[in-house]
Amino acid sequence: MRTSRWPNHTLALIMRYSLGGRLENIVKLIGNALNGTYFADILRLAATDRLEGIRLAVAYVTKVDEILALPKAREVPVSLYALADGVFPSPAAIRRFSEGPVTWRLFLTRAYYHPKIFWFEGVGAYIGSANLTDGGWYSNLECGVWFDASDLKRLGYDDQLEAMFQVIEARSAPASQEVLAAYEHLKRASFGLDRAREAISKETDRLLSFIPGTASPLNNTARAAGGEGRRAFLEEWHGCLDLLRKLTAECAQRPWPKWVSRNVPAAIAWDQATEYWFTEYVRGTRRSAEEVEKLHRQNQRDPKTAVDGVFHLWTHAEPKNQWEFWVNEAPATIRKLLDRSQIGRLSLAHMEQVVWLAHAAREHARQITNQDLGLAEGEQHTKEERSKIFAQFLMERKTEAGLRVQDVLTYVIWGDKECPDCAERIWNAATDARWKLPHIGVNILGELVGYARPDEFPPRNNRVSRCLHALGFPGIAHQ
Repeated sequence: MRTSRWPNHTLALIMRYSLGGRLENIVKLIGNALNGTYFADILRLAATDRLEGIRLAVAYVTKVDEILALPKAREVPVSLYALADGVFPSPAAIRRFSEGPVTWRLFLTRAYYHPKIFWFEGVGAYIGSANLTDGGWYSNLECGVWFDASDLKRLGYDDQLEAMFQVIEARSAPASQEVLAAYEHLKRASFGLDRAREAISKETDRLLSFIPGTASPLNNTARAAGGEGRRAFLEEWHGCLDLLRKLTAECAQRPWPKWVSRNVPAAIAWDQATEYWFTEYVRGTRRSAEEVEKLHRQNQRDPKTAVDGVFHLWTHAEPKNQWEFWVNEAPATIRKLLDRSQIGRLSLAHMEQVVWLAHAAREHARQITNQDLGLAEGEQHTKEERSKIFAQFLMERKTEAGLRVQDVLTYVIWGDKECPDCAERIWNAATDARWKLPHIGVNILGELVGYARPDEFPPRNNRVSRCLHALGFPGIAHQ
């Protein structure tokens, strides 16, 4: 029988091919003793300057020193969502988080919880079988896959992970000194005894009754709606949309800079006001993710005053970096190109304009790897050139149902009759193989809907989400 051997100096590779037959991307298979590539190796993959934060959803937790060495060394925040069953997490793990910096957060949920997700934001994610235990790190036969950041974006997994963490957070509560005391009591109660599991289970339920998550999420309603991740996404999106509409209405009543045309929709003016504020206070800082969290903590008790600060800065804003064009002309051009009567006939030249003029699409074109775009390694292009290459990439792709980018955008922006809920259409286009195109996710779709229909749906991309979070508003999903 023919066999193959992976090189000792590399991680095992799974190769996937695009519709055109070329090698599209590479992910890494991590199997501990199965292939000589250990779960601990992902820490070396994640230890880069691109690391912005760490989010962990892991059922069984006893061994955290290795994983916490990374946020300590890179000075980034870390949140761990773990199962609380009276045995896990270990008291030592709880104590490690309680004694750590304020940016180290441990959250607990009670039952129906079994994920193993290690999301190193800005770098990639491990999804597999390994828990934060001795066995998970080294001795068990584990199997998981590492996706780098470009994999996550291309496949739309970053949007789905964000939704999953929204579900997990809603079913969790922060660990506290009371939790640690409860665990120490349980440890004493069970020491040297061979009591029935039922007795320990009842004691656990009594002492940890204040921690949510004891009801199964797998109810018929959640299944019919497409899962808890979908439900959480729609719930969060609707709440944020309501907030953006209120802020847009207030923006319409506030003074604008003289160089901003009054013909600009109020939703666009608000979007650009926050862009101006975000550029002033966050963008360009060494640790933008930490700055966003710092501003959130400062503003969460009084978001209104923070919003007043945005309007004050905007009223006196100076038009730098051709800002007049990006406010007065670019959104109007996109709106015309994406009009119901035009969108189905988008040409390559039109798509190039859309990508270049839309912030999320333009930035994504800059960030995509050369490999994903079919370019040679080391080949360099200007941001505008990459936007054109990305536009051509999109025009050449089709969904599994054979739909073109024009069809997908028509559905998302104008598909009210097919699916009345715009948020649901965005979710479908970001996750459903029938509608999903590579490298078009929630951020690009939310922004384009907002540019095409600003009076109904204010633009939303990840910068908008991060800005709202930084202004102190709770419950805003952001990356």
